[in-house]
Amino acid sequence: MIQTQIYENKDFYLSAFLMASGIDLISHRRQGSITVFGFEKNNTVQKLVDQYYTMEGSVKPMIYGRSIRSLKNILHSVHDEISESHKDLNNDFNHNPKGTKPI
Repeated sequence: MIQTQIYENKDFYLSAFLMASGIDLISHRRQGSITVFGFEKNNTVQKLVDQYYTMEGSVKPMIYGRSIRSLKNILHSVHDEISESHKDLNNDFNHNPKGTKPI
């Protein structure tokens, strides 16, 4: 079984550029306050990354804008999940008698 290698980065706009170039986002995770985006690691992705950082890449503006909105939705949903988790922990802490652990 071949395991897919993942290219990870923390650059929001690079990730939007990759998505606008037709590369599928395959993972995202929180690392502290930063989101790390994952894409399949291959030659195409590496060429696109190089083009992005050398300012030689181009994508259609509307597709790039859509990619940015998609990533923002991901960031907000991850942030909302974390906020809800903290609300639950705070609720448990504030509504349990001292010295008891939340269930």
